[in-house]
Amino acid sequence: MIPLDTRQTILREMVLHLDSNVPGMVETLTTDAHVKFTMEFIGASLGLPLHTNCDVAEAALNIYESWLLDSRKPGPIQKNEEFYCREIFSHLSLLFRERGPYPHSKVLKASFLPVFPFAQKH
Repeated sequence: MIPLDTRQTILREMVLHLDSNVPGMVETLTTDAHVKFTMEFIGASLGLPLHTNCDVAEAALNIYESWLLDSRKPGPIQKNEEFYCREIFSHLSLLFRERGPYPHSKVLKASFLPVFPFAQKH
């Protein structure tokens, strides 16, 4: 198992970079393999301790929210939206895992609520 501090560093760099709105980033995710690989990092970041990684979890939420609610999403997600929606919601469920009495937890969980209208459509 990779030590927590190493995982935090790797996941932080990856997720914050993906959320930085680098021009053309979405367009580089051209295959299912690219999207699934990227989603593994995003999903894993949602399982990190929130009290020290709230910004990373928020960045992960931003990415998934844009992929669910905006028209600008990777091609493979557009082609197989139902599959990827299930995967995204599976990852988002990690936010609700018990982690302790940290105040960031409630705020972050509340920021997840805007995606529920989208979920009702699918």
